[in-house]
Amino acid sequence: MIIRPAELSDLDELQAVIQRAYRGRSASASWSHEGELPEGERVSRGDLEVQLGAANARLSVAEMAGRVVGSSLVVAVAPGQCEIRLVSVDPSLQAKGLGGQLLLHAELLAVEAF
Repeated sequence: MIIRPAELSDLDELQAVIQRAYRGRSASASWSHEGELPEGERVSRGDLEVQLGAANARLSVAEMAGRVVGSSLVVAVAPGQCEIRLVSVDPSLQAKGLGGQLLLHAELLAVEAF
């Protein structure tokens, strides 16, 4: 698995991975599912575009065999303070340590970037 900065060309695939990880039938087996919440998009492509261009945010993707399989978002919310958001892994690849790798990457990125 490679974790790298997200690019504009990743966003459609990334949005679909986030949707599968949090919402819908495929997410129900996931520990992170939001099945009790209203249906609909977890995050829109437009939302991802905003984060991709934001000076206070770093959106990363996990890639395996040329396809996006996960994400993390680091957002600086105050001087010296960041939040880690949108940690997602495709449900078919969960419980294999990928989420932990994404979280560690996000923590290091927060220290390095902000």
